[in-house]
Amino acid sequence: MSFAILAVALLLIELLYFKIAERLKIIDKPNKRSSHRKLTLRGGGIIFPISLFIYYFFFGFQYPLFTIGLLLISIVSFADDVKPQSHLLRFASQLIAVLLLMYEVN
Repeated sequence: MSFAILAVALLLIELLYFKIAERLKIIDKPNKRSSHRKLTLRGGGIIFPISLFIYYFFFGFQYPLFTIGLLLISIVSFADDVKPQSHLLRFASQLIAVLLLMYEVN
């Protein structure tokens, strides 16, 4: 039952984010190479670090290096959704996150 409540809470948080993104115009305008034809909200992946923090609140803090990697990717990805970032920054953050995860799991 608690997982159903958490799922509903995360859905509501995501819907709230969509309203905020709409107001702040965090949208993707399609171009010739896009796979979509309508305006699309960006930054919906913010729900992953939020859900991780909710998990830690209920089940205790585990896997700190994984968390740091997830936060790093989340921050860089969200910044890229708001304003395009360099390919090197995105690649470096992903590489660091993977290395942190590999180190954590030995």
